[in-house]
Amino acid sequence: MLDRLYRQRHRDGLEVLAINVDEERQEAEKFLERRPHEMPVFFDPKGHAPEAFQVEAMPSSYLVDRRGRIRFKHVGYTSSVGAKYEREVDALLSEEPP
Repeated sequence: MLDRLYRQRHRDGLEVLAINVDEERQEAEKFLERRPHEMPVFFDPKGHAPEAFQVEAMPSSYLVDRRGRIRFKHVGYTSSVGAKYEREVDALLSEEPP
């Protein structure tokens, strides 16, 4: 869902960064071979990113505004979250740049 949103809204200014924390990178790469992503995927097997963002559960995602402030946080994932992401992304992209 996030990759689809990235493909649809990247030209409008949306950036999406995925951080994979699997210790076995090969498993993540196999998944990405089966389900290619256009959004950048970074690997963090030592878990520095979850520590820095004080992640409570996986998956977690954060929507950051143009000023670098976390404005929306999502913990977990359900199939109904897509419409909410779209509304939040629309709101953030409609804001004036700093």
